[in-house]
Amino acid sequence: DKDVVGVVLAPCYGVPARDGNDIISLCKDRGLWICEDACETYGAHMGTRDGGRVPVGALATLTVVSTRSEKMIGVG
Repeated sequence: DKDVVGVVLAPCYGVPARDGNDIISLCKDRGLWICEDACETYGAHMGTRDGGRVPVGALATLTVVSTRSEKMIGVG
């Protein structure tokens, strides 16, 4: 679809998206940006296709985090 410009990945409770590598590859092939919501994945890593490991959000175009009180790491 020509109207799609990007994808938002939202890992939950420290668990990376199960199909994250496939989604990232698809986006790169189609020139789409990837925004990863890493608000609940502090310190989590995901496996890469080549057998390596990277922090969740490292392969995204943009990664966002939050310290809101409802999140795992709250500040007030």
